[in-house]
Amino acid sequence: MGNVSEMNQEMDRQGRGGLGPSTIESRYVLEDVPFGLLPTELLGKISGNQANPS
Repeated sequence: MGNVSEMNQEMDRQGRGGLGPSTIESRYVLEDVPFGLLPTELLGKISGNQANPS
């Protein structure tokens, strides 16, 4: 089995692309980033607990 990039490329070749958003207009990008991710990061900074992506 290859790395994630190789597996994704093979899935795309086979016509079995992922189920994630296909455009930047997706609600996940337009809603979750400004109303979820950024406030979480700012609250972490204010409280002294850095919110690191993992």
